[in-house]
Amino acid sequence: MSLMILHSGPRCGFSAEDVVPSAFQWSHGGHGQNEDGEHETTSATSVTSRRTSDICRPAHEFAQSVRALIWVAYRRSMITKREAALRLDIPLEMATRHGIPSRMSDAEFAELESNPPAWLVQSRANRTGKRPVWMQLTCTVCGFTEAARPKKWWPAFTYLSCDWHSPSELPEPAEGVYRSEIDGIGSRFVGIVDEKV
Repeated sequence: MSLMILHSGPRCGFSAEDVVPSAFQWSHGGHGQNEDGEHETTSATSVTSRRTSDICRPAHEFAQSVRALIWVAYRRSMITKREAALRLDIPLEMATRHGIPSRMSDAEFAELESNPPAWLVQSRANRTGKRPVWMQLTCTVCGFTEAARPKKWWPAFTYLSCDWHSPSELPEPAEGVYRSEIDGIGSRFVGIVDEKV
């Protein structure tokens, strides 16, 4: 993706006549006094160049900002390797091992899904009936969510909570239920398990 900026003249689109009116341009330069009271001569060319630069600077800064915004939007529109692994339900290590790029377009991912390579077909065949490679974790209190690789020792959680929430923010356990907490779930979660006594 590229940004094209059209100019009506040199530099940022301003000609010398646009910057310095003809009545203000001298054929032999302008005269004035410096701080010491001495007479000095300023050429019309130097005045024009300085004023053109002053006017062009905001235009160039704006163009740079637009290019930066377009680049950010372009990067965000691409699918990351992690997101591709999530969608394909494969480990991130497998995606790296088989050459999934760090970023890919929607069209490239669609092609990968519609015509999966042999290693992906085999991976899907091996996972039939097993737990998914990725698990979506969602906080019961605030709704924050993230995908994580489930551990074999994870039980079936009754609730999940971000580790900064108070236990009182969760629903009260029912009668005859013992509640336990498991830290270190995902990047920030506490797993809540309610079991009948």
